Amino acid sequence: MFAFGAEWLGLLEHRLHLPVVDRLGRNGRDYGSTVPSRSVVVFEDAHGLLLIAERHAGSAGPPISDETRRLRDAIGPYR
Repeated sequence: MFAFGAEWLGLLEHRLHLPVVDRLGRNGRDYGSTVPSRSVVVFEDAHGLLLIAERHAGSAGPPISDETRRLRDAIGPYR
């Protein structure tokens, strides 16, 4: 499951207290993003569902296809 926008990061981590599996991009592990402000956090719920929250400066929309491929490759080990 994907969530786009800064509000999701706070909700998932600080209000729902979901465990963080990985942090990518800004303030996390480098995954080759071409957007310096992009921050991605991978959470896992009690049922094993991965929730991926992403934020970056400028909008709350999803990343372009090249960024999506980089992100898919980076989270591959969790699938």
